[in-house]
Amino acid sequence: MDKNKHHFRDGEIDVYPNYEYHPISIFMAKIPVLRVLANLIRYFENGYRISKILNRINKKEKITSVEFSEGGNFWNAITKRYHYVTHLHGSSFIFKKLGLQKISFSDIIRRKAELFFIIRSNLIVAPSKMISDFVSAEIKKSLTPVVIPYPVDKMFFRKNKIRTKNINRRINILFAARNDPVKGGDLLIQAIKKLPDSMKNKINVNFFGYEPRQQDIPDTINFHEFIPQNKLINEYIKTDICVIPSIFDNSPYTIHEAMALGKILVVSDAGGIPEAIGGPECGYIFKSGSIIDLKLRIIDAVDLILTGKSIIMSQNAKNRKAKLATSKDNINRRLALLEL
Repeated sequence: MDKNKHHFRDGEIDVYPNYEYHPISIFMAKIPVLRVLANLIRYFENGYRISKILNRINKKEKITSVEFSEGGNFWNAITKRYHYVTHLHGSSFIFKKLGLQKISFSDIIRRKAELFFIIRSNLIVAPSKMISDFVSAEIKKSLTPVVIPYPVDKMFFRKNKIRTKNINRRINILFAARNDPVKGGDLLIQAIKKLPDSMKNKINVNFFGYEPRQQDIPDTINFHEFIPQNKLINEYIKTDICVIPSIFDNSPYTIHEAMALGKILVVSDAGGIPEAIGGPECGYIFKSGSIIDLKLRIIDAVDLILTGKSIIMSQNAKNRKAKLATSKDNINRRLALLEL
């Protein structure tokens, strides 16, 4: 797309791109004495560009409310020009801290500015109680985030009928995530490598979006680039088991989509994942970071399918997601909060 284009339509959605352009912070990052502030200045620069986009939109049609992801727009926190909602998607700071990664002084300074933005929100929403509790402890205020689980479009519930698996074919396992160590892709590779050969001969594993950081990859694992959602849905449908091996995660969409499609789940107990899946009746939960525990839960999931008794767990997951949130439920709850 042309970088000079300020606006385009995607179906019924108006899209206003915020192109990455941070000349001041890039310059500061090259100077040792100023480098520690570069991350904060980048946050300010990005917010300034978002402000310009919002003002352009507001001239065409008056803005009633703006929903920002967790970092948000620092300048709107100061001016309060627009009523705004903070959505606790999970900042880079939270993923670093709860993903047991190194936190720099630069990260801490930027997080202070983000918390200022969050505190001044008109409303805070979160997809999981875990992230709500974490940020509540950070801001130390009575403004408690409202927990609204992520929705899944009703087409997911219609796409896949739950049937007994054909046990004379290989069991398909799917892992889809951005290329980030916190998503646990390397952990899953190690767990697959430790499976007995008799089990490896019964499975086929597909990775989407994740690039391995190790050599000696088992032949049973196939790597693919990111694909559009409509194609990913087709991959889900062909899949028997979906694995979410995150070291930390807020409420990954893959778990919601897999539940709606009635897939057998093997998930870590990290972050907000356990509250999304609910309990062992809806899938297998392993100790985050444990290769051995992940390996054992994969064996359990494959054995369940091979016995032909996976329908109950699949239906439990599907039913739970149907009760938690559809797109219509999510929209109605958000509109009710905004009193629109």
